[in-house]
Amino acid sequence: MYPVNNTSTTSTRKYNISSFSDMIYDFHSTTMPPSTEGIVISDIDCVLCDSKRKVIALIEYKCRAAEPGRGQRTVFDVLNRSLHLSCIELGWTYAGFHLVQLEGETFNDGKIYLDRQPVTIATLQHEYRTFFGKVTEGNVINGTAPPG
Repeated sequence: MYPVNNTSTTSTRKYNISSFSDMIYDFHSTTMPPSTEGIVISDIDCVLCDSKRKVIALIEYKCRAAEPGRGQRTVFDVLNRSLHLSCIELGWTYAGFHLVQLEGETFNDGKIYLDRQPVTIATLQHEYRTFFGKVTEGNVINGTAPPG
């Protein structure tokens, strides 16, 4: 846990993210405008990349069946569209931006959802191994299709 000070309260964040992200968040909360002014700090939880097959996918991971916030969804939409277009230009396959949600805190204390659909651990592992079938169906986080 890393203490975070902001102008209104002092709270403790409990994330499974690097101390660098914590430091940036702490710096932002004490020195920059609040997110209501359009400033968003986010991380990507997982980037799957197979350079031999030229396939890449992004994954956001949430506990307690949380949804990405509005600012995070905006950032993810820009990244999703950018990667889709860049992969076309570079001859890569973009396997999409996927959302993994856990009902609890771990894979063992509740249901697991992949792109908002219930799955088993075995199914999730299969999807990871196959890079989500290498199919781009848009940004499942926002429910939007990639640009054509």
